[in-house]
Amino acid sequence: MARLTKQYNLGIISKDFSAKEMAKSLNALTKEQILQYKENANQTAKILNAEKEGEKVLKILEEITQ
Repeated sequence: MARLTKQYNLGIISKDFSAKEMAKSLNALTKEQILQYKENANQTAKILNAEKEGEKVLKILEEITQ
């Protein structure tokens, strides 16, 4: 998940899963950053949807089994 978050600029990554670190990370966000992450998520969803990714998997499987 961190790889996709970084690759598509989808949000922030906290140092760990503790409530303190997550709160610190979330509180550091600006309104502009949040809006940008939301827009990036919408655009990324068009690229990484299950239908498109499923087609890639099927194509790979077809190539392997031939």
